[in-house]
Amino acid sequence: MLLIFGVTAGVFSADGVSAQAQNLPQNAWSRVTAPTSGAPTIFGFYSHGCLSGAQELPLDGVGYQVMRPSRHRYYGYPDTIQFVEELGKTLNALGSGILVGDMAQPRGGPLPYGHNSHQTGLDVDIWFWTHPEQRTRSLTTKERDTLPFVDMLNANGLVDSSKFTDEQILKLKTAAANPRVQRIFVNPIIKVYLCSILPPNDRSWLHTLRPWPGHTEHFHVRLKCPAGAENCAGQDEQPAGDGCSEVIPSPPAHEMTTEPGLPAECTKILAERHDN
Repeated sequence: MLLIFGVTAGVFSADGVSAQAQNLPQNAWSRVTAPTSGAPTIFGFYSHGCLSGAQELPLDGVGYQVMRPSRHRYYGYPDTIQFVEELGKTLNALGSGILVGDMAQPRGGPLPYGHNSHQTGLDVDIWFWTHPEQRTRSLTTKERDTLPFVDMLNANGLVDSSKFTDEQILKLKTAAANPRVQRIFVNPIIKVYLCSILPPNDRSWLHTLRPWPGHTEHFHVRLKCPAGAENCAGQDEQPAGDGCSEVIPSPPAHEMTTEPGLPAECTKILAERHDN
């Protein structure tokens, strides 16, 4: 069984700030409204980097809809756009779908609130919850910006099996099967639960799931540095195995972060003019 020390479910916010909050913090990166021109290029690490030539994910696609559009965080590297579109199509064919949370800002870079990562266009948050009407209509802008997150844990800090069902497991398993995926962050309690209910012959995909505080309303997909992306700083692979016998101490500092400081190229990317 996977054991946890120093992690208390429910203490950490999934993304820190409600979309209904007024006067949300801004920084130089969040004020930029358009990506740069040119070929998509990543500079730096997931939590200390930026993105040139980002692509915009349409707010609606087969099997998916983008949530919190007012945050303007639906940009990414082409691999990330393709990942979301493929995941949506696959789940749609299986009778499900996804709600997409934060990806990256138009030029990546540090976010003023909510995440330390999501800076290079290779991270994407997927809500666990399935809106009962999301496969039959397009949600309104107000709904997308104000619908509350749905916690998969109950008041006792345990997985609520009435909310975390076979459909939520299907979303995770389908995402984990994509060869572009480097790791998926889920709440430690959720990984413990999956290890306890899945038979040994259906646990190999849990290797991709990395226990991390928060992440009770969504799971965080992190993609590998794309082939040929010489300026993209990748991340070490997880230990072998499904992780169900792993002892998880307080989260290691290197898991989400690396040495501080943006690559020098990011200064130029932030300053570059782009005329729509």
